[in-house]
Amino acid sequence: MMAEEVISFRTNFWSDRFSVEARCYQFGSGRPSCTLTTQRISCDQELQAFQEELARRVSTREWNFIAYYEPMTL
Repeated sequence: MMAEEVISFRTNFWSDRFSVEARCYQFGSGRPSCTLTTQRISCDQELQAFQEELARRVSTREWNFIAYYEPMTL
């Protein structure tokens, strides 16, 4: 069993192995409420699409990016 580990704290990250989990906080309309969300990314195209959406949502302060993780494997 491997422990989960952070791969990168950078928003613009490229991986040569998948799957990867991206984690961020989504802010509610009644700040300071926020929800931790995790998105599993399985390929290059999904990673690129996520990063485009991430850039847009961070700029509008809807999301706060945390990190990319390598999911735990059993």
